Amino acid sequence: MIVVNDMNIEGIEGKSSEIARFSGKGVLITPQTLEKPVIKWDLLEIILYEDKIIFEFSDNKFEVGIENIEDIGYKLPKKVIESAKQSLEDIKYHSSIVVKSDKLGDIIIGFAPETSIYGKTPIINFLRRLFYLLLNNKEVKIIYDIEENKYKEWEEGYLKFTEERIKEEFIVKIKYKLVVKVLKDNRAIIYDIFSNIKDIEIEEKEVNGYLKPVLVIKQVIQQTKKRKYVISYLYVEDKKVRLFLLRYLVLVLEYKDVGILKYINNG
Repeated sequence: MIVVNDMNIEGIEGKSSEIARFSGKGVLITPQTLEKPVIKWDLLEIILYEDKIIFEFSDNKFEVGIENIEDIGYKLPKKVIESAKQSLEDIKYHSSIVVKSDKLGDIIIGFAPETSIYGKTPIINFLRRLFYLLLNNKEVKIIYDIEENKYKEWEEGYLKFTEERIKEEFIVKIKYKLVVKVLKDNRAIIYDIFSNIKDIEIEEKEVNGYLKPVLVIKQVIQQTKKRKYVISYLYVEDKKVRLFLLRYLVLVLEYKDVGILKYINNG
């Protein structure tokens, strides 16, 4: 079961609002856990708030701040996957969250739906809300649509989830699309840089006078009767935000076979 609130996550009267909830089975993994002969998957409730995430097992409960999330979708050890087959109908659809603990260091929480009839939808719906908190409004620099032999300067911007209304027969659905938003001459410009990606690599480019790792994103855009290839540079200074962005492209947008994303270690 998955319960997801509206994407508007502003707090009410200074209180942290619940954003999403995942119910299924999970496992808490530490170095000590992996030493045990039997690793048990247990009932798990994950509750996501604006500023924290709570993990409720049947006999254990703990919470960490959003800032202590270190990774998402990290590949679970083989021993953990094998143990899941004893208590889950199917472990095909699963994911993980890595959090930092003051006492135990990095902890991996694996989670999966209790039954495969739900497919991966409960996981993806939950991850969408989690990535919203981790990526929305994070600062980036961009050079959009590089032109050969023509110099373009970096533009200051930030990652932004925007609403996209899609009409399907008589129903209007709202989807949230990740874009890069920049302000230029007091007006907002939206770069739809994460759609129709055909290739993505990492290269060193000059940023503020220093060579830095930059994402090189190649898109294909349909223009009337022909296709146009657009190549852009995206610089994300925060290493953790950069990792979350790559995870989002693989886990939610499913660009798992594109460029360097083929090598992103995920479950």
